[in-house]
Amino acid sequence: MLRVSRFPGICRLFLPGALFLLDKGSREEVVLTFDDGPHPDSTPVILQILDEHDVKAVFFCNGEACEKYPSLLSHIKCRGHQTGNHGYHHIKGPSVSTAEYLENARRASTLIDSRFFRPPYGLMTCRQFRRLKDCYSVVMWDLMTYDYDARLSPAAVLKNTLQKSRAGSVIALHDKPGSHSLSILGNLISGLKQSGFGFTLLPEVNLRKKR
Repeated sequence: MLRVSRFPGICRLFLPGALFLLDKGSREEVVLTFDDGPHPDSTPVILQILDEHDVKAVFFCNGEACEKYPSLLSHIKCRGHQTGNHGYHHIKGPSVSTAEYLENARRASTLIDSRFFRPPYGLMTCRQFRRLKDCYSVVMWDLMTYDYDARLSPAAVLKNTLQKSRAGSVIALHDKPGSHSLSILGNLISGLKQSGFGFTLLPEVNLRKKR
């Protein structure tokens, strides 16, 4: 099955200032990000694997889930991981007005104290993006793993991610039951380390510029 793992280059032109790929500099590092959580059936598993490998990650959290499972959000923060806003409801930007989309982000921000924002589905209008980037550092991704797709095997997801990761990659995984990330994460981290990659978080400089 054909999948376009990288965020299409032409689409990046419509989101100037959004983060897709870290400034590589001289370091071979990647960022692991997890969308859609927290959830009691997936978040503790992911946190445990990250702890075992001494890796920090970024969790783009759903506001509705944070309201339902506040202790899980606290666990993410207490373990030294970054958090980001993934909207209160998981909605597609083009399907709603700019006002409604901004309100969805604002409502999530009352629960998730972060200046990072990732749009659900990676979809929003140019106007929504322009308004959001006044308040947030908008973070997209360099590599989508499709770990949520049941039509793909865990082995295929792992192989594709390892093959396509590069210095500076922001790698999108998912924190929800049924995600292949639960079964491949340990091997993914080990494989990336064997390929010479280290792990880092999102640059705080983006936050300071927005305050």
